[in-house]
Amino acid sequence: MNKLFFILFFMGMFANANAQKLYPKGKFLADQVKVGEQIKYVLTLEHSADVEVLFPDSTYNFAPFELIEKRYFPTITNGLSRDSAVYILQTFELDSLQQLALPIFVLNGGDTSMIRSDFSQVLLKEITMNVPISEEVKTLENTEYLATKQELNYPIIILIGVILIVVLILIFVIFGGRIRKSFRLQRLKRQYERFANDYKRQISNNPDVKKIEKGLYLWKNYLEDLQKIPFTSYTSREISTIIADEKLLTSLKNIDVAIYGNLYNEQTENAFIVLQTHAFEAYQYKLEEVRNG
Repeated sequence: MNKLFFILFFMGMFANANAQKLYPKGKFLADQVKVGEQIKYVLTLEHSADVEVLFPDSTYNFAPFELIEKRYFPTITNGLSRDSAVYILQTFELDSLQQLALPIFVLNGGDTSMIRSDFSQVLLKEITMNVPISEEVKTLENTEYLATKQELNYPIIILIGVILIVVLILIFVIFGGRIRKSFRLQRLKRQYERFANDYKRQISNNPDVKKIEKGLYLWKNYLEDLQKIPFTSYTSREISTIIADEKLLTSLKNIDVAIYGNLYNEQTENAFIVLQTHAFEAYQYKLEEVRNG
């Protein structure tokens, strides 16, 4: 009798674990793409209706692609819930084969877990130029003598080409670092502005539990992208071991209380202000690091 009980118990646990597995699907809608050309990538997930999920937004790094636009569709529930989004991407990389696998974040109380789709790949289409042949050339007979144009002065052309290459190399050596630094600073600024706008929308106007969770996720995701530390997979206590800031730890605890207690009050509002201040200070520190690097 005891053996039968344990067999049924472990079979139930195995069936339950399989039932909770989530399989996101990501796919490009074209097999080939040109450099700079836009391409659509579709990300979908079917899950039980009580599961809360978040798709990647503009703060995520889509390398080797760049995000142009995200189109999110409302959840469709028919037994299972189905979430989907279309990402408009473009690439300026020159690799002949490029691939992408996007994550989906599953909210579970104050914690966040990540699942990732399989890699979808796309070929880089080579750009060829077809020069039309005029009818006059097509009908020209080879038996007639053709007057040839004067040959190009190749030594002069080669000399000009060498001079241009040297000038470009000098420009890169002298100004290359400044140019790359300027691009990095502009990118950091755009990422912070997007985060600040999205964060403000989530936590304003007496938000409910879902908005509080999304606000906390946005904060974790921004710091994760900025500092390359997987904050989205950490709990508040684990974050406090990395960031030694008592005021920040207290604020994270107040937000956890608001999530689990379904209560938004003045302490929660102040806690979100502390988190935003910390994110701004981390952004300023990163700016100085890039400027002085």
